[in-house]
Amino acid sequence: MTVDLARLPGSALVALGARVRRIADGQRWTTDRIAHAIAAMIYDETSPRVALVRAYRTQRLAALPAELNARAQALAAGDPLPEATRCAVLVGSRGSEPGWNDAASSAARRVTPLSVAPAVRRIPLVAALLERICHPLAAGSEAAANVFYVADAVGHAEVPAQREFVLRHGIRSAIGFGGPLPGGEAFAVVVFATVTIPPAPAGELDALGVHARLALLDATDHGVAAAELAATRARLLDDLLRVQEYRFHRLADQVADDRDAEAARSTALHAQSAAAADRLQRSQRAMLNVIEDLRDARGRLEQRVADRTAELEAKNRELEQFAYIASHDLQEPLRTVAGYLQLIAQRYGDLLDAEGHEFIGFAVDGARRMQELIEALLAYSRVASREHVLAEVPLDAVVDDTLHALDRAIAESGARIRRGALPVVRGDRIQLGQLVQNLIANAIKFRGDAPPEISIDASVAGAHHVVEVRDRGIGFDNRHAERIFLLFRRLQRKHPGTGIGLAICKKIIERHGGTIRASAQPGQGATFQFTLPIGAR
Repeated sequence: MTVDLARLPGSALVALGARVRRIADGQRWTTDRIAHAIAAMIYDETSPRVALVRAYRTQRLAALPAELNARAQALAAGDPLPEATRCAVLVGSRGSEPGWNDAASSAARRVTPLSVAPAVRRIPLVAALLERICHPLAAGSEAAANVFYVADAVGHAEVPAQREFVLRHGIRSAIGFGGPLPGGEAFAVVVFATVTIPPAPAGELDALGVHARLALLDATDHGVAAAELAATRARLLDDLLRVQEYRFHRLADQVADDRDAEAARSTALHAQSAAAADRLQRSQRAMLNVIEDLRDARGRLEQRVADRTAELEAKNRELEQFAYIASHDLQEPLRTVAGYLQLIAQRYGDLLDAEGHEFIGFAVDGARRMQELIEALLAYSRVASREHVLAEVPLDAVVDDTLHALDRAIAESGARIRRGALPVVRGDRIQLGQLVQNLIANAIKFRGDAPPEISIDASVAGAHHVVEVRDRGIGFDNRHAERIFLLFRRLQRKHPGTGIGLAICKKIIERHGGTIRASAQPGQGATFQFTLPIGAR
């Protein structure tokens, strides 16, 4: 079990402390083994938050083994150390480097003389931490500074001597905790973290130091009398109680502060909610007023649209009636003009020269074309004036009638017509026949050099039948795809026609509740597509 040093939640710290205190679990372990196990508990090899954990125990120089004694004397740089010199001995180590997982393998860091200038210069950051935790014991004080904290390892005054270690491993914070042991010695754990540890969580480690020292009381190699062990255990339990009481009071204060802050937030939120409710109520009243105004405006607009629609329909009927009457009445004068021109050519032809005959021909031809235009306009006006008689109409039968009516044009042009399955629609059979005949006749008329090829297919899209008439004729520029459905609009002047046929198609389709459109490319033919509602009534 490990703990996140960046936050140090109280529950996790309490659980870790209890486990540290029971680390030996009744086994007869040495101080070194217990210290190494404590370091292993704090170090989490699955997380990069901690780079190195080291545990130290202080001993006097005279009590050190010969190897460590010689190492400590060497650090004094030729100035012999007194046998009473207190030294910090590395007894446990865990870290991200392989050589850091065994205290014995760290020969250069096994021992650190305390309060000796050369040693401080040799390993300054560790020595500074240990001095802070362990030095008060030299004066016989039991009030050790149990936690030492460096928030910014890079900015620490002693880092230049250890810059390679700090920068290479990304050390951000360093923290030490521990305290006195029986016999006037001390125990300390130093943690080098790769995250910034806030000051508040750092203080929580005091309790972890007490738990660690309680665990060390069960070691087999401290050489302290049972009475002193009991007295030390009693003091540590008092310290643990003090730490827990401090944490409890701090937690109580925090809960009270949180409660006050929550009450303040609740009051502010209530005020904000009341203000928001008031604004919402005003907005709702304003919105209701707007809705009423829009409803009134919509009613007036609908009435105006209905009136305007009725007015337009009446005018359209008048225009259609006028076009019908005008077209019908104009035919008789045109027939008279054409007839008299032909009589002049017959009776006085001998008196006219070639130019006179040509002029009469122009006049007769103009009268004929005018009559065709009038007849086409009359047919256009009849689309709307004709009574709309709807019935079930098989489009196959409509195409058959059309092919029969265009039999001569089909034979002369050599047209090949292919049709797919065509539906039964509801509509005016005569007008649908007029529509199909205009489209097929146009495909024959605007053919290229090769015999025309025309295909007729149908499909379903949503609630509409879609009928497509495609040819391989001369086509047209697709920019004019909408213009060709206007009255008297002709794209090809060299072909005969009035420019009304496609306008009639559009009017027929719109009268049936559908749409018609065209697409084409010059020299690649044209496609006309119209829709008819399914089940229209």
